[in-house]
Amino acid sequence: MKKWFWAGFLLALMVFIIPLFWFMDARSSDRTVSSPPVPVSEARTTFSLPVEPPPPVKVAPVGDPADNIVMVKKVPEKEIPSGESAGDIGQRSPIRTLVYDASRLYTLRTALSHVTIVDLPEDAREVYVGDSKLFLAEVLGSRIKVKPITYDLKSRTNMIVYTEHDRLSFRLLVVPPGEEDDLLSFRLPKSETVVNLNPIRTVIRQKLKEEERRDLSLKRRDLLKEGEPQHPLRATFYAHKLLVRLLGFSSLEKKEYAVIDCRNDSAYAVTLRQIRIRRFKKSLLWETSRTYEDQMDWSRELDKVIPAGQSVRVLLAVDKMDPLSGREGLYLSGRARISGGGKVEIKAVSEGERI
Repeated sequence: MKKWFWAGFLLALMVFIIPLFWFMDARSSDRTVSSPPVPVSEARTTFSLPVEPPPPVKVAPVGDPADNIVMVKKVPEKEIPSGESAGDIGQRSPIRTLVYDASRLYTLRTALSHVTIVDLPEDAREVYVGDSKLFLAEVLGSRIKVKPITYDLKSRTNMIVYTEHDRLSFRLLVVPPGEEDDLLSFRLPKSETVVNLNPIRTVIRQKLKEEERRDLSLKRRDLLKEGEPQHPLRATFYAHKLLVRLLGFSSLEKKEYAVIDCRNDSAYAVTLRQIRIRRFKKSLLWETSRTYEDQMDWSRELDKVIPAGQSVRVLLAVDKMDPLSGREGLYLSGRARISGGGKVEIKAVSEGERI
């Protein structure tokens, strides 16, 4: 009896425990597969240092003018080839050296917010721009600063530059940034270097000095007329109310002048047409006999009007006048015309007077 009890008890225990374990195992499997993962914040699980991302690469669009701004501008000296048309140059450089030629038309490319300099071998005197509302041109000695003041890339005009000895002609254009001219430096042809301007300037200075000297000489001659002669020597003529007097001689700038005073006391104007002075010697036997010395004859053709009641002075250039001896003298002659009609023959002698 006891044996059968324990066998039934174990069998019942197994029937109860086996399904229980199977149910528990199934529950555990379902929970593991279907349960969502527990969210964990990234700050708690990430412990590595942050890595700086690489800088973004900028890709310029095709045809963007900014590509040309970055390029390196080499400065080769370049002049206009003889086979090219005026102002058109292939493979332009932003900085160029051109030959100074007044018969050419040069193309000057400008860009907004950029300045273009034209460097000349001599100073610019005048600059004329076709349309001053489109371009600004400023003269700074031998340099000209050109800037566009318009956004229109189709703007076109011309510019004429006059220098001390020549002129230049330009065609002004507005181009996108990067295609403009930075500096155009002009030089003279090899046969006409800048040094050749120095003789020209020297000649100009000499001409100016000669003009100043001539003006000063005229002023001194005017003063010489008004003053008293340095070597007085009198010879007087008076007829028809016309007084003509040889006052003497004065020197100016290594030249001798005879100072002659003329006074018109008539009521008509008198025109003095000629003045003449001759040096002579008196004969020992005959006092009235005169021998005129060679190369001692000076005359001057005039058209000097002496108004009525006025006086004028005339200078007659002569050679170096030596002192007169007791038997020497000067013969003063001339011609005058009275406006009222008639002619006057001027004759006067200075004898035995010392210079």
